[in-house]
Amino acid sequence: MKKDMQEHDYTFDTVEAIVKFQRFIYLQKIAIIKKGITKNQLDQFKNVTGLHYSVIAKLMNITERYLHKKKGHDRFRPQMSDAIIALIDLYGYGYDHFNDPPTFNQWIKTGCPEKKYVPPLTYCDTIPGKEEVKREIFRIAHKEPTLYQWVKAGEA
Repeated sequence: MKKDMQEHDYTFDTVEAIVKFQRFIYLQKIAIIKKGITKNQLDQFKNVTGLHYSVIAKLMNITERYLHKKKGHDRFRPQMSDAIIALIDLYGYGYDHFNDPPTFNQWIKTGCPEKKYVPPLTYCDTIPGKEEVKREIFRIAHKEPTLYQWVKAGEA
């Protein structure tokens, strides 16, 4: 791992940074998790994705108050950092495959007809749920006819 990765916290302040992070090798991600994600890093991610603390807290199975009590450079425990990184990784995967961040942000919050418009984000609070969302992203990115048509129709 690069020396600068150990000295400075990675930033999640742009879509490009989130996509780049998603492509890191697992050892880099583990090092960041063990160091602990800061509240500032979570805020950067939150601002890029448009997620609210209430949604993030639900996905991490914690209270919203816990998130609000953290200050800028305070670090989350490794278990909490792992949950945050899993969410960041999922968004990076989605941004990378959709090639259209606003459409991805809309899709993950609204769903599609085949899933009865159940927002994929609602089942991202578990590992199997995140894996299913990744499979859906892959199918859309590889133009499974009905899902791809729905996502593209949403852009019109």
